[in-house]
Amino acid sequence: MRSLRRALHDALCTVLFASPAVPIGCGGSTGIEDDPDFVPIACEDGTQQWLRDVQPAEFVDFMELRTLASGAVSEWATLASEGSKCEGASDPTACQATYDAVAPETGFRFSGCGLDWQCTTQLGTTQGDSVTFLTSADELRAFLAPIGSAQEALLLVAAQGLDIPCGRGGTLPAAGSYLVQAFARVGCDGRDRHLMRVAADGTVSRVRKTTEKKADPNCQVGRRPAGLEPACGETDTVGGYLAAAASLEAASVFAFLQLRAELAGLGAPRHLQRAAERAARDEVRHARVVAALARAFGASVVKRRIHESPPRDLEALACENAAEGCVRETFGALQGHFQAQRARHAAVRRTYGRIALDETRHAELAWQVAAWSSAQLPERARRRVAEARRSAIEVLRGELAQEPADDVRRLAGVPSAAEARTMFARLRQTLWA
Repeated sequence: MRSLRRALHDALCTVLFASPAVPIGCGGSTGIEDDPDFVPIACEDGTQQWLRDVQPAEFVDFMELRTLASGAVSEWATLASEGSKCEGASDPTACQATYDAVAPETGFRFSGCGLDWQCTTQLGTTQGDSVTFLTSADELRAFLAPIGSAQEALLLVAAQGLDIPCGRGGTLPAAGSYLVQAFARVGCDGRDRHLMRVAADGTVSRVRKTTEKKADPNCQVGRRPAGLEPACGETDTVGGYLAAAASLEAASVFAFLQLRAELAGLGAPRHLQRAAERAARDEVRHARVVAALARAFGASVVKRRIHESPPRDLEALACENAAEGCVRETFGALQGHFQAQRARHAAVRRTYGRIALDETRHAELAWQVAAWSSAQLPERARRRVAEARRSAIEVLRGELAQEPADDVRRLAGVPSAAEARTMFARLRQTLWA
């Protein structure tokens, strides 16, 4: 599975970096993308085409840029590839086996690795019977030099760990070298813009760094339980929206306690049970602080009734976790990060900055439960769980078509329908696929 945190980071940046004029999260100078000679990074459907027009000094049959998320076990995700693996080998099967067997676990930090999460990236190549893995920025520079295209310059800057997003990332030719615009996240909500120079020999140097948004020094949505009654009340005001959110946070306390008890009954690993218990404590805090915000906006929180339901078997729990955790809670974490960037009301922005980090951890728990339960279920049951997830994705897509009220979008930072659909599409492509 692709790193959850990286997928959230990519989806968030797909929207935030596409809107440089937004006061919260994208302020400051617009950089070099307004220059008529600016060449944006090649992207298709919001995904960077890292190896397009890359021609190394020595020809190879195949190149694969791939990444290993922190904590993953041999779960390499391909970022881009060109050519056919082992195409020129005398024994393609043996070449493929060598490629799979000798891959090192080391690599360089790459664009999109995010803030508090790490990833290992490497470039694998085949040429004839030879298999090679480049695991450092210096090895990549030697492989590419002399630099003959803008895309090669972008690749070298990305290998410095700087983000090169679709929309704002790109290059500007400059007297035998390339200027590259890249970005770095600072803290949980800050952002610096870097102007880097890539010389013909592949040397990378920084020309200028500009702070586009200062990080908030205090900067540190949910799972519905079975049996939860439908919500009632208006959400077209900021107070109403926050009251509904607080009500759901309170219901999520029960959802995680329920999950904790069922995991224990099914013999799940202790670390999953402890994580569910911790999540319940998080939701108690979330409900309290969001309810206080709702009251500040003149709204009161109505507690939603939860009908008691009998313990579920493993398949039923896995289906619920796929829908509520891997889909709804995962998107909720992404929306929380978005609100932490976009909310105009300072207290709302700070609150969701803290909540978003907790919700990201809760979403990670959902994916860990999914991995554990999948290993216990037979194939036919796993197919039904997959169908439950696909169904939840379609339901969520329909819900995101609703446009939030102007004040809810502006003060609470809730994404517009277009922004929500963009982030949804990115998650669907990178994580839910």
